[in-house]
Amino acid sequence: MRGNWTEDSQPRQMVPNIAIPKQHYITPAVTLVIKKFQHLQTVALIPLIDRLLKYSVEQNSVGFWQSQQLFIDIIQLIQYAMPTGSVDEALSSRVKNYLINHFAEQVDNQVLANYFHLHPNSITRKFKKSFHVTPKQYLNEYRLLEAAKRLQETNQTVEKIAGAVGYQNVYYFSKQFKKRFHLSPSEFRRQAR
Repeated sequence: MRGNWTEDSQPRQMVPNIAIPKQHYITPAVTLVIKKFQHLQTVALIPLIDRLLKYSVEQNSVGFWQSQQLFIDIIQLIQYAMPTGSVDEALSSRVKNYLINHFAEQVDNQVLANYFHLHPNSITRKFKKSFHVTPKQYLNEYRLLEAAKRLQETNQTVEKIAGAVGYQNVYYFSKQFKKRFHLSPSEFRRQAR
């Protein structure tokens, strides 16, 4: 059996590859966040995965329901095995949320230090340990992705988009955009449409 997976910054609705029986089937949309490099106890997982594969091959409704329940059991086992995280990871997540919520504003290390009541170097070090980039790098990437989305979805001018995503200088924005996407904002818009 083969499967595939995707890695994305935003959750996506998944569509099953097989016909799902309609009888009493309710599935809520749930997003689980599982760390990429999480250490798992395979002793408990391997037998469950083997049974899941066995039930998945059976082409009847009982096999379908058994595989559904086993899949839920496996996901719960993985989710509950996740470590709760450290204080540094919690701080990094709060900094990330702050950057996302304030990306259009002028945010620098001193703004973060004042908001979180920590030394700027401490915030940068902890954030980089969790996300492998500095807060400034994360913010710039987020701004550029937001700009790309707006270039595709709106008719706003490049100047307006640059200002809306936190760049005060449209020429600096264009330079950063081209460095990231290998196209100027105008070229990107033309190709995206």
